[in-house]
Amino acid sequence: MSNVTRKQFLGGGAALAALVALGGRPARADQLDDIMRAKKIRVATDLAIPPSGMMSPQMEPIGSDVEVAKLLAQDWGLELEFVQTTGATRIPNVQTNKADIIISTLSVTPERAKVVAFSKPYAALQSVVGGARDLPVKGWPTCAAAPSPSPAARRRTRS
Repeated sequence: MSNVTRKQFLGGGAALAALVALGGRPARADQLDDIMRAKKIRVATDLAIPPSGMMSPQMEPIGSDVEVAKLLAQDWGLELEFVQTTGATRIPNVQTNKADIIISTLSVTPERAKVVAFSKPYAALQSVVGGARDLPVKGWPTCAAAPSPSPAARRRTRS
């Protein structure tokens, strides 16, 4: 966390946790009270998106989203339970009460804003297109005009 203090970092997570009325469920004033009374917070996190979320060689959750969840639970004195999720199940896990909150890569879109209350972002993710240095691609027009094979995304890259 280079230019971000722990307080600022946790502020994003705390704001997210304060919005436990996510999804299509009716908002209840006592949801946060319920979490505190249970002494446990269930966090939906996608553990297949490094470096945000992944599994260690010891099969323990690790990554930046995992650290945010751990710090939030620690600061609130709660047990932390990860609800392993995928991109497609992040919001439904909260809507169906399988998780209390989402701490996972999640783009803010108008469609999602209809069913999810968003915190201030605590991280930014940039997506780029990469290729061999000698590839004559200077922008999208030359990329679109490139001969086969067409551009593709690949997991497990070094970056």
